[in-house]
Amino acid sequence: MSAGRTVESPLAPRGASPAIPPSQTDDAVERLLLRDTQDEIRRHVSEIVRLSKGVMPPEEFLSAFLQRVTAALASRAGAVWQMTEAGDGRIVAETQLNSAKLDTVVNAPAHRDLINAAARSTMPIALAPHTTTSDQESGNPTDHLLLLTPIVVHDRVVGMVEVFQRADRGPATERGYQRFLTEMAEVASHYLAAHQWRQMEQRQQFWHQLEGFLDTIHRTLDVRRTSFAVVNEARRLLECDRISLV
Repeated sequence: MSAGRTVESPLAPRGASPAIPPSQTDDAVERLLLRDTQDEIRRHVSEIVRLSKGVMPPEEFLSAFLQRVTAALASRAGAVWQMTEAGDGRIVAETQLNSAKLDTVVNAPAHRDLINAAARSTMPIALAPHTTTSDQESGNPTDHLLLLTPIVVHDRVVGMVEVFQRADRGPATERGYQRFLTEMAEVASHYLAAHQWRQMEQRQQFWHQLEGFLDTIHRTLDVRRTSFAVVNEARRLLECDRISLV
């Protein structure tokens, strides 16, 4: 054998590149999939933030919000509950409950009790499959991991985000789910707080306009002038094209 001569493997074709170990290939594919997943999550988060700065009605926003949250987490199903001042919840947005055969679960009285109790606690809750709460009266009768995260506005729970996740994930992944839901619930709370502020401003504006209307129609005792004032000012107050006074 002469010095400097390269010996080729008898199993490799002439001119072929050295084979890449399967473990390295698997790692590269996993990194690409992870990067794609992270990019997709960022897109969903950016869209949620963009929507939260708009003025769409709350139920429309919460429906779009839930679709993107569950897509980012690859959830089996989810729902958003609106909490009344009395502490009772009702579903205002949902996704995949029927196809995942979870609609009967979320509509059961025991599940509503769970939602109401979670709202009173004001803390995120995670329930493993087929577990019950400390009072043994409610829990998670499903095969999925159940996550509940409150939406808080001005120190009051006004809503609850509920998602059902695959149960074959580790504790670190579960904590990641909870962190993500907590951050997204905070975005939703900012939207709802801004919506409440807009409603308050609109009410104040209406009462200001009403005071102006009453002041105008009481400026004279002349019936004809008062009638014209009532019609003209009421048209502006009610934002309509025509009003008749009979």
